Amino acid sequence: MGEFERVSMGTKYPVLELKYAHGFDGLLNGDYNYNRLQLGVNHWFNLSTFGWSKYIIESGRIWGKLPYPLLKLHEGNETRVFDEFAFNLMNYYEFVSDRYLSFYYSHHFEGLMFNKVPLLRKLKWREVAAIRGVVGSIDEKNKSYAQLPENSYVLNKPYFEASVGIENIFKILQINAVWRLSYLDHPNAAKFGIMGTLMIYF
Repeated sequence: MGEFERVSMGTKYPVLELKYAHGFDGLLNGDYNYNRLQLGVNHWFNLSTFGWSKYIIESGRIWGKLPYPLLKLHEGNETRVFDEFAFNLMNYYEFVSDRYLSFYYSHHFEGLMFNKVPLLRKLKWREVAAIRGVVGSIDEKNKSYAQLPENSYVLNKPYFEASVGIENIFKILQINAVWRLSYLDHPNAAKFGIMGTLMIYF
């Protein structure tokens, strides 16, 4: 456990997380009175010989008239490192909401297809696929008050991205091909990317 985050040591049951914060106008030089509520659930489960799956669902709501830095800034990623807790082809600060629902689903095939190819079976590479999305909106009072910076937007429709990859490369490496599926017309929007991450496989 750290100052703001707890990490599960592992469980076969879904992990539920509830967070609440309140801002006090006038307390310790605070300028805004608001409430922030966030509910999340994540879980992994086996699918017999078909591998295993993991999902992460998060929903949040913010009440109050606030500047955009105090609203929900959806987690973008402008690096080449794949992050299952971020939108890997979304730019930083690209989307802002005060109510939202996001999801992530990945399936690890555990060699279901690669094991049928002798060379790949010997390498012990494993297939993985994932999809991530978010829907959100913003109150009219925040639309007029937040004054979003250039290249920041409200989610007028869902944002989606999908990926396929290979894991267990040299026992530590995962490589993913990622596609952005919506808002392709935004400036500097990356439609496709190759990303990697280091992991420990057993």
